[in-house]
Amino acid sequence: MNITKEEYIAYVNRSIDRARRKAIDTYLEAHPIERIALEGAMAFQEEASFEDLLIETDEAIAKRVSTSFESTSVDKAPNVDKAIVDEQVTRDNEEVNQGEVSNVRKMYTRWAMIAAASVIVLFFMVRTQTGSQEIVIADYLDTYPDVVSNIVRSQKVESSNESLMRAMSFYNDGDMASAQPILQKLNEEASEDQNITFYLAIAELYTGDYSKSLSRLESLTSEDAYFPYDDGARWYRAICLLQLERDKEAKEILTKISTERHYKKDEALQLLTTL
Repeated sequence: MNITKEEYIAYVNRSIDRARRKAIDTYLEAHPIERIALEGAMAFQEEASFEDLLIETDEAIAKRVSTSFESTSVDKAPNVDKAIVDEQVTRDNEEVNQGEVSNVRKMYTRWAMIAAASVIVLFFMVRTQTGSQEIVIADYLDTYPDVVSNIVRSQKVESSNESLMRAMSFYNDGDMASAQPILQKLNEEASEDQNITFYLAIAELYTGDYSKSLSRLESLTSEDAYFPYDDGARWYRAICLLQLERDKEAKEILTKISTERHYKKDEALQLLTTL
């Protein structure tokens, strides 16, 4: 999917039709690196606009400061210069506190911080650098099929089942941030339910809580555990390890996957070539 900057701005402002917004939302959940790049582009555009406004707003103040210094000789009256500067700083502070300059600077600073954070996240959170090659984790991250909803539908309707169905609805829509807290609560109520633990771990992986996700996946793939969806749990465990820069442990899991009739065998082989 090719999402332009203008279309992303319309998506953020909710000024596009619901079906297109949902399609973009699902795509960006599966491709977080593109979301970050689009957010960064929008932030820098806003930063430039705020900078222009800031310069325009500060023009009168800047002119007054310039005039003050031109009318005073630094060599002849250094103390007077200092007094002028101190007075000007006081005036500027009063104007900043009272007027629009303060709001513009705050907004400018906020967008500048967002832009900087986007660049940092782009290179250090989503990607793992290994030697001369670069692993794009987003390329290997997709959701495991929903194997819970059909089971729940065949059971007696209970409040916990309704909550699980709601969580899986968010999960299937790619809205992991909404699915996670519901699954978290259900996991606290029924920690022995492996399915809930599994899907909670995936939601946590997608939302960046790699340590918690890894801990849950390790409990599902331990030697004394039997989990019917072990193939998915081991794959996501390897992804978590890569995100935590524990490449050696990830390589051991990926090597084993690459020798099996595993649904992620090809992806495991690709990753191994970069480790």
